[in-house]
Amino acid sequence: MGRLETRDLEILRTLARVHFASSAELNATFFSSDAAGHRRLRKLADLDLVKIGLALSISSFHSCGTQR
Repeated sequence: MGRLETRDLEILRTLARVHFASSAELNATFFSSDAAGHRRLRKLADLDLVKIGLALSISSFHSCGTQR
């Protein structure tokens, strides 16, 4: 993944606002298919921008540019 897309930034803003979201919620909101959503969310997780668990959350280090 070369650089973040506008959609990636919108996902990060959404997670910063709501704190947690399921992949199903993010897929329905931002992607045309579950497979595309899964691939992109995995890439964001690989970059340590989101954490994947029972629900996705924004990585605390990257939240609003400061460490919590």
